[in-house]
Amino acid sequence: MQGYEEIKELKQLLDEGLITQEDFDQKKTELLNAASMDAAEAPIDSTPASYLSNSRTEKKKSKWVAGLTAIFLGCYGVHKFYLGYSAQGAILLAVTLGLALPASFIARALGGIALMKLIGILQFIPILIGVAEGVIYLIKSEEDFQMTYVAGRREWF
Repeated sequence: MQGYEEIKELKQLLDEGLITQEDFDQKKTELLNAASMDAAEAPIDSTPASYLSNSRTEKKKSKWVAGLTAIFLGCYGVHKFYLGYSAQGAILLAVTLGLALPASFIARALGGIALMKLIGILQFIPILIGVAEGVIYLIKSEEDFQMTYVAGRREWF
């Protein structure tokens, strides 16, 4: 994680205009190469925790698959399951299927206008979350996406 912090500092310098984009790209490439060399030289540990962390960083996830599934199936948490965030995917799925849909049937059966409006809002929250996350995934560069959502394990937005 040391390289990640250094890259964040470089990005801040770039944003402040203290270094050029070329300098940023060159230093970032050097840091990423050094990090991959360190990972390759590290002794292989057979404990399950190290196996999971090594396999997690080796597998790249497609930002396009994540972004498009978030936009079109985000209310069901499909993009969260794809990225390995099972708990967050289950939350979106539970809100969509376990709360909003049954409650809307009850509200329609009872004829409560105010209740139907509230349920309508609840149904759109997971949809808005999915669309927002999909757009965020797609506008990020491939490296930023991998570093933030795959290696960095950022769960929401």
